[in-house]
Amino acid sequence: MIVCVAVVGHQNNPLYIQSFTDADDALKLHHIVHCSLDVIDERVNNPKKSGPTLNETFLGLLYPTENYKVYGYLTNTKVKFILVTTDLDVRDADVRNFFRRFHAAYVDAVSNPFHVPGKELHKPENFRIMLSFLHPRLQNAECREVKGKTIKTSVSEEISSIAAV
Repeated sequence: MIVCVAVVGHQNNPLYIQSFTDADDALKLHHIVHCSLDVIDERVNNPKKSGPTLNETFLGLLYPTENYKVYGYLTNTKVKFILVTTDLDVRDADVRNFFRRFHAAYVDAVSNPFHVPGKELHKPENFRIMLSFLHPRLQNAECREVKGKTIKTSVSEEISSIAAV
């Protein structure tokens, strides 16, 4: 299940952070997001040691914790997208597709003529539509009912079905 999505500016200022858990876990997720910024900086500043080439925007798995996996994405303008999930079996292709769709929603949000670049995004309509579509489906990802039968699905299947839309 996706538990947190964040957009961080090129100066490491948080532009948008949305957690899908209790208020108690929100602070822990904010800490995880800020810790992942160090990993992103390390990968960007030392491209030979680890990770993607200079033109690759998907940073992949930044680091796993005991309960979460943290993925990263870097835009050409050095804005960072961070995804925190509890599912340990997510495929990179599915996360990559999620980030592409999230990046498209971000571009639509900052294309608003009233948006000031570098300022916090106040839950723009595009993010709200995407996250309201994303979150209820992932909340019930462990178990869903199809034609009266309960079928267990993984978050990976849910992300791939969302990315296909």
